[in-house]
Amino acid sequence: MIFSLPAFATKLYKNNLNCDFITKEIAGIAIENFLNQISENGLLYIIVPARVTFAGKEFSDLRNYIMDNYNLDSIYTIPDGAFKPYTSSRTYLLCISNVKKESLLLGNLELKDDHIEKGYSKSMDMSEFRKFDEWRIELILTEECGLIQKYKESSIDKVKLADIADIFRGKMLTKNDAAEGEIYVLNISNIENGEIVFDGMDTIDENDRKIKRYELLKGDVVITCRGTVTKVALFNGWDKTVIASSNIIVIRPKSDILSDYLKIFLESPLGTTLIKSFQGGTSVMNINPSDIGEMEIPLLPLEKQQELVDKYKAEFNVFKATIYTANKNWSNVKNDIYNSMIE
Repeated sequence: MIFSLPAFATKLYKNNLNCDFITKEIAGIAIENFLNQISENGLLYIIVPARVTFAGKEFSDLRNYIMDNYNLDSIYTIPDGAFKPYTSSRTYLLCISNVKKESLLLGNLELKDDHIEKGYSKSMDMSEFRKFDEWRIELILTEECGLIQKYKESSIDKVKLADIADIFRGKMLTKNDAAEGEIYVLNISNIENGEIVFDGMDTIDENDRKIKRYELLKGDVVITCRGTVTKVALFNGWDKTVIASSNIIVIRPKSDILSDYLKIFLESPLGTTLIKSFQGGTSVMNINPSDIGEMEIPLLPLEKQQELVDKYKAEFNVFKATIYTANKNWSNVKNDIYNSMIE
């Protein structure tokens, strides 16, 4: 039996290795190295970062290599914060063996006082599990699994977000950076009901050259990457200079996709479920820009995208007008009642 906890977020390159490995990252190299050391009836238990379960290219090749040549006995999510202060990244416990089986276990481990124990788990047929090209068991175990699988199996053209947009995190700022200035900062609190609220935005006094890479441009889609709630909004421009804070991921679409369409997808039930699957923590969200770039977006023809956007905007305007009228009427009724009490 082999137990391993390799280093995370570390890479080795060919000139540092004596042989070729499928991936350059330590976690992947550790898995591949230990696979060759599993005895006929042995087991490999290895703790890995979330990227191993969903990242494309090299990690996708490694997952396929394991499924084709070994047996994945189980995958368990490890409790958020189990390895703090060393890392707050989401981690998984994989169990791999040489003996092929017809099913595997998927579940989560739970932190109980000073120890960890098994929580919820379910058995899944290996043939069913192999339909998933990723090992993100949160998606497989979620109630929306049917929706996700239907999307994965649909004939709709899909493209990875990183292939159709530039993605970056906003600028790291502290409370001491807040000052009277001409640079406005977009924070989580400035996003409400899918829209950016400019009133009350913090400002900083900073050289334009230092903030240029974080400046928002018209058409940028912004998404919160920290906190407890996922918020998405579209930046439609402003006559002031606005930058994103480090709690915000900026997605700058290219010509293949409309910004409004992308925003609508990201805030949809399917989109929010996919976003949650990339979060680094379980209770407090922490999304890496490079990870979310792996998300597959339905790439409809531009004409169809525009049609959906127009319908969405028209109905959203009706919704806002209805809410405004209802609030105004309710306020008038309350005031009439209050005045009647003292007249």
